[in-house]
Amino acid sequence: MNNEESTAMWDLYCRRDEGIELKTSVNNLIKSYSFNEYDICYGVVNYIDYEKDMAGTNTYDTLFYKRKSFSHEQEFRMLVFDDEELFFSPAVVNVTFNLNTLINEIYVSPTSPPWFKDTVQAIVNRYELGKKVIQSNLYQGPYIVS
Repeated sequence: MNNEESTAMWDLYCRRDEGIELKTSVNNLIKSYSFNEYDICYGVVNYIDYEKDMAGTNTYDTLFYKRKSFSHEQEFRMLVFDDEELFFSPAVVNVTFNLNTLINEIYVSPTSPPWFKDTVQAIVNRYELGKKVIQSNLYQGPYIVS
């Protein structure tokens, strides 16, 4: 749920030169899914101190908790339940998203080579997503306007 790109997210969760970031909004995420046969819960993750903040919590609440050390993620979490049993024994379910609704922008890593951006753009075009792939400029210096 960050408004800006995060160096921590690029560095921690993808290969340095071959990462892809899909920019969306909570509203677009919710509008883009098709969950007719599933119960769904979603919300902002709370970053807590497990030793101090766990008292009095129920099992459902814990699904939206993470350790404070992950707070740079600013995560919005979506949980899908097929039936009551899945709540206690997780399984894999296929969920369909409308990618044109979900995706606002597609970025490639600020350190990726030109061929990588071109490859991602070719895939986007092949699947008719109608999005332009953007090279992140996160590591570029400031622009001085005179």
